[in-house]
Amino acid sequence: MLPANPREILPHQPKSKSPTIRDIAERIGISKSAVSLALRDDPRVASQTRKRVLKAAEQMGYTKNPTLAHLMAELRNSRVTTIKATLAAVNCSPNPDIFEWHTFRDFREGAIQRASQLGYGMDAFWLYEKDMRIERIQQIIRARNISGILFFAANNVDVLHDIYEPLWRSFPAATVGLVKTNPALTCVACDHFQTSKEAVEQALKLGYKRPGLVVAPDLDDLVDKRFSGGYLAAISGLPKKNQLQVHSSDLIHLENFRKWFQRNKPDVILSVHDVVHEWLTEMKLNIPKDVGLIHLDWREDIPEWAGMKQDNIAAGSSLVDLVVNKIHHNERGAQTTPTVTLIESHWIDGDTVTKQ
Repeated sequence: MLPANPREILPHQPKSKSPTIRDIAERIGISKSAVSLALRDDPRVASQTRKRVLKAAEQMGYTKNPTLAHLMAELRNSRVTTIKATLAAVNCSPNPDIFEWHTFRDFREGAIQRASQLGYGMDAFWLYEKDMRIERIQQIIRARNISGILFFAANNVDVLHDIYEPLWRSFPAATVGLVKTNPALTCVACDHFQTSKEAVEQALKLGYKRPGLVVAPDLDDLVDKRFSGGYLAAISGLPKKNQLQVHSSDLIHLENFRKWFQRNKPDVILSVHDVVHEWLTEMKLNIPKDVGLIHLDWREDIPEWAGMKQDNIAAGSSLVDLVVNKIHHNERGAQTTPTVTLIESHWIDGDTVTKQ
C-alpha cells in the first residue's frame, strides 16, 4: 500500500550545495571569467592556470549544469564569431594535392565551415613536407597554441603510421574516414554500408530485380568491405537466382567487366566508378533502357546520374565537433573504447534509372 504522502516513499536526504565558479575562483585566487575559460580549456588562459583550475574543480566536486551549458552554447552560436583559437588540419597522405579529390575537398570544406562557426581558425600541415619531422610539427603546433588536431587521409591509404603517435597522444585529435591507428582514435566517416544497402533498396522500389555491384577490391578494402557488405545484406532477401556475384576484379580491363555482365545479366548496376558508364556505352547498351546505373558517390558534376550522395561536408563538420568536444573535456590521446560516427548518404534521382 502506498503512503498517503508520496514524499515519504524515499527517505529525506539533505541537499549538498554544489560548488560554483565563484567558489573555485575564490579558492585559487583568480577571476571568475578566468575560471570559466579554464573549465572550457580555452587557450587564452595559461596552461598552468588551466591545470590548477581543473584540479581544484575536481577536488571540490564541481560539475557542469548541462542545461546551462546548452543554453550558453546556443548563445555563443548566435553571436558573430571571432577567431579565438586554432585547429591543425593535418594531411597524412603522401599526396600533397589530396584535397583536389572531391571527397577530401568536401571533408575540408565542412571542417572549415564548422570551425568558423565555433570561433576556430585552421592551420594546414602536410606530414610529407620537406624537413617536416614529427618533432618539428609538434614544435609549431605548441608555438601557435593550437588546441586540437584534425587528421585527413593517411599513409598506406587507411593506416596512420605509429611514428605520428606523439601528435594524437599530446593533443585532442580525431580522424575523418575509416583510418586505423594503434591505439585507435575516434573518427567520423560516411556510412558506406548504408549507402550501398539503400541504393539497392531504391533500385528494388523502381522495379529492378537483378541489381549488381561493381567495385574495385582495393577501394572496398579501404572501407572494410562496407560497399559489398551493404549490397550483400540488401540482396539477401531476393530469390537465389537474382543474388548476383560482386564484380571486384581488375577494373582497368573492359573485358573482365564484359564477362561478368554477360554471365550475371544485371538489370541495374551500382558502382563508384565513372568508367562503368563508358563501358556500357562501348558495349552498345542503352542507359537506362537496357540497364540502369546508380552511382554510390554521386557528385554535382555528374547530374545526369541517379545515385547516393555521400555527405562529406557533414562528415568534416562532425570531425570538428568531435575534436572541440575533446578540447572542452581535456581529452588527449587514444580512447580505450573509441567511437566511430557514421554519416548517412541520401538518394538523388537521375536519368540513369527508370521505373520498370
